[in-house]
Amino acid sequence: MVRRQAGPQWYAAREKVRRAKALRREMTPAERTLWQALRRRGVGVRARPQHVLLGWIVDFYLPAAMLVIEVDGDIHDLQVDQDELRTEALRSAGLKVLRVSNDEVHDNLPAVITLIEAHCALHAPQRLAGEPSAPAPRPRTCQRQ
Repeated sequence: MVRRQAGPQWYAAREKVRRAKALRREMTPAERTLWQALRRRGVGVRARPQHVLLGWIVDFYLPAAMLVIEVDGDIHDLQVDQDELRTEALRSAGLKVLRVSNDEVHDNLPAVITLIEAHCALHAPQRLAGEPSAPAPRPRTCQRQ
């Protein structure tokens, strides 16, 4: 059984969704710090923690800006090929992937937030300006002849 995710028509298996929910409860200290900053200070658009996209669980997804944020710890040094594969798949789907290290989040959180805000200002300006967003395009329907 599959479950529809918000945003573009991407689907996720129930088990992936359950795993993402568990990861939300078990965030790393750096992920928790960034999530609290995103919730408290905000960047003008909604952020979703531990979100399933294209079969992968990404650390944060900002759908209005089509931005994926990955907070990389030491484990990512051991899985470089897998990370590159995931990043390329997400980019080919039209998403921007921003990778920040745990150290950057802990040592220079304001700079990380500024970087995220800058991306959102470029890619989701109507949301930041308080203007209503354009309506989503209606799906095409087949007409019988």
